Amino acid sequence: EYSICLLDPWLYETVCESGGFLPLTEAIGSKPEYAQDDYSVRLCDTPFGQYFTGASALPEETLLCFRRQGTLDTMLNRKHAEKTYQNAMELFRAVMAFDQ
Repeated sequence: EYSICLLDPWLYETVCESGGFLPLTEAIGSKPEYAQDDYSVRLCDTPFGQYFTGASALPEETLLCFRRQGTLDTMLNRKHAEKTYQNAMELFRAVMAFDQ
């Protein structure tokens, strides 16, 4: 299971249509001006993506977004799933808050 996603737009659209992503306002508290939509940003438009040269190895249209927590994971091993999800949320927030 994964929470932070770097996706091609066609795959992003498929998951987004099924309600698979957390809105940016819920994930980080606001929607950045450079947001692609309510759920994603292009990695290359973020200060993080612009600062770290390794991000330029990914296609320019790569979208960064955060998945909703899966219900199956929380049912099977709730404590571990919650901890893993919260750790991923902290990392996503740090990436989105990154400033040069």
